[in-house]
Amino acid sequence: MLHSPNGSKNYKKIVFFVVVILGFGCLRLSEAMTPVAHYGKAFYRLGQKYGLQDKKQKALIAYEKASYFDPGLADVYYEQGKIYFEKRDYQRAIQLLQMAISQYGGDLHGAYHQLGLTYREIGAYTRAEKSFQKAIELGQNRCYSHYGCPFGYWYELGVTYQMMGEGEKALYQAALISARGDPSLAEELRKKLKEMKPDGV
Repeated sequence: MLHSPNGSKNYKKIVFFVVVILGFGCLRLSEAMTPVAHYGKAFYRLGQKYGLQDKKQKALIAYEKASYFDPGLADVYYEQGKIYFEKRDYQRAIQLLQMAISQYGGDLHGAYHQLGLTYREIGAYTRAEKSFQKAIELGQNRCYSHYGCPFGYWYELGVTYQMMGEGEKALYQAALISARGDPSLAEELRKKLKEMKPDGV
């Protein structure tokens, strides 16, 4: 049986129009989805507002909605992790902080710092040590402030070393803080270490 040349042409036209329609539909869908990410940022800002007002549960609800609309917002997981840390739900905090770090490609020193605090609370001192070290590595050339990075990170690492029984390493963190320009915080750390170990180091 011979095929009609006109039938072949008509078939090609149909395929062409189907491809065009599908392509146009995908484009419209992409355009329609673009504003969804804005909802995520709006709920993130709302969560921050509730957080400043110490309305933690409302903040968590806002952050949940933010992550629903924009799963790629790493700051959402970071803020949630901090709240769960305060609620003493450490396993959930660790999960969220790891998600934040993953979304940022590992370039979020604040999340590593918070992760270190969380690991320390559950007695995972080695993991806490590594987290603080990563926070220092990422943050030491970016910000300098009392209790901020990297001074606060050295401080918490020093406390962690003391809890691990590494007194010399703990005091070395105080020396680093002093040498880098914050002797008052260094002295505060030394006092803290003595309180943790009354007979001194």
